[in-house]
Amino acid sequence: MTTANQRIIDAWFPCVAVDEACGNPAGSGKNEKAIFTWFASRPIAQARAAVATALLPDRPETRHLIDSSIGGDHGAIEKLADMVGSVYPQGRPVILDVFSGRGIIPLEAARLGAIAVGLDLSPVATLAGRILADYPLRDWSSEPPLPWAADRTGDDLLFASTGSPRLIADLETFAAEVGRRVQAAMTPYYPLNPDRSYPWGYLWAISIPCDGCGRRFPLLGSLVLRHPYLKTSDPGQAVRLVIDRDDWHAEVIDGRPDQAPTYSSAELADGRKRKGKSARCLFCQHPHSLETVKAKGFADAYRDEVLLAVDTVGETKKVFRNLRPDELEAAQGVNLSRLEPFGPYSAVPDELIPAGNVHTVMASGYGYRTFGALMCGRQTLQFVETAHAIRSCHADVQKAGCSDAYARALTSAASALFVRMLKHATRGAGVRAHGKPTGEDQNRVQVNHIFANEASVSFQFDWIEVGPGKGPGTWASLIKTGLKPYDTHVRGLRGTAARFRQGNAGCDSVKWLHRDGGKWSHLPTRRGVVTQLPGPGR
Repeated sequence: MTTANQRIIDAWFPCVAVDEACGNPAGSGKNEKAIFTWFASRPIAQARAAVATALLPDRPETRHLIDSSIGGDHGAIEKLADMVGSVYPQGRPVILDVFSGRGIIPLEAARLGAIAVGLDLSPVATLAGRILADYPLRDWSSEPPLPWAADRTGDDLLFASTGSPRLIADLETFAAEVGRRVQAAMTPYYPLNPDRSYPWGYLWAISIPCDGCGRRFPLLGSLVLRHPYLKTSDPGQAVRLVIDRDDWHAEVIDGRPDQAPTYSSAELADGRKRKGKSARCLFCQHPHSLETVKAKGFADAYRDEVLLAVDTVGETKKVFRNLRPDELEAAQGVNLSRLEPFGPYSAVPDELIPAGNVHTVMASGYGYRTFGALMCGRQTLQFVETAHAIRSCHADVQKAGCSDAYARALTSAASALFVRMLKHATRGAGVRAHGKPTGEDQNRVQVNHIFANEASVSFQFDWIEVGPGKGPGTWASLIKTGLKPYDTHVRGLRGTAARFRQGNAGCDSVKWLHRDGGKWSHLPTRRGVVTQLPGPGR
């Protein structure tokens, strides 16, 4: 038996269409995820179906439109939005998501013309929701130009020829200014090459003292830097560890490695690898079990060692080289103790990694106690300077006459880029050498991201530190890879900006339900989503 308030979701949900849509870009939510790093991401097709079926009555043509909209048919989405307007002639319905997360349900509700409200206890989730479903739907056309807009040239602009929305164009200008300020602050710590370019990055490793001879040696799980590539006659590159009396240094050689890694699984007599890894001293070959290696970390016996530099040759090719003396001195000259705090917070995060998280924050199983210790000193300094640059650019935007809301919109989106930098900037971000030892496949080199399985923050003893210049994982690269999906997102939106608040679902949701003198009548639905119908006078 149907009732006046019955909606499609009470009788039907487009499971088949959602399942199919999850396999294509429009329904998977990959574009939205590229804008803001989020781990508990659900397919956007699922949210679109939930909102449409909860808002609309069950009519013959409606189910077909919902199926089409889930697959990304913009015409169907427009018709559904028009239908929502006709179903609620007294005023737009309200969707209140009291566990809104990154705001996907409010996003889809706003797209269909509803008044969308998102509530979440996490400030990170609230920020994500505003970036996805609030700021892109506002009209910023009356905002004055940014103070640095006149300094941009056509060659520098990512979207110069595409007529990008105001928010995207200004965000590109804002992010580029952040990058310039970071470079100015970090140049003393990243010496320029003779051609005035920055190296793409640096290879680091952790060293430990040997239990046999007492000398320090680095832990390297692989000596391959770049695989060979027969098509371009590229022999590839490898690292060689050279002993110099009681010391050692790293150097680059062409071709495949001519040594064994110092940290690897032992090989049995039949050629198979023994389970688990161990470290072998570069000097005396004394073996150290994994438990011994971990114990040295808990005893504060690890030391960060910078090994090699990496330049970009041509457009994309990465070439490793030996360090210059000024680069070695700069890498060792970072002093984090001089950094000023950010209000009540220390510049270097000093929050303890909770006990029992060795499988999620894996470095904690090797003696690293705080989140601030997950980077080497120079990586940390670059992040601190990036935060300073974003804050100072925010202040300058306000001084230029922009509204507080627009300054927050630009700063929030830049902060999302900042968060994405973390994926390529800790002790878990190792060399990602594409290709094969045989040279059959293309051999580009990138930096791994630390959330490879999206369930843990990885750790390894050797890693890549990207600099303030250009290349994968750098701020300049993140501007391009972050703004392109945001541009696509903004262009595809219609509706009214959603509203997001940080708060407790059990208490603060009541304030939303009864705001404006209780003029909203209440119709509960399922799974933490509340649909409200306009009452008298609204």
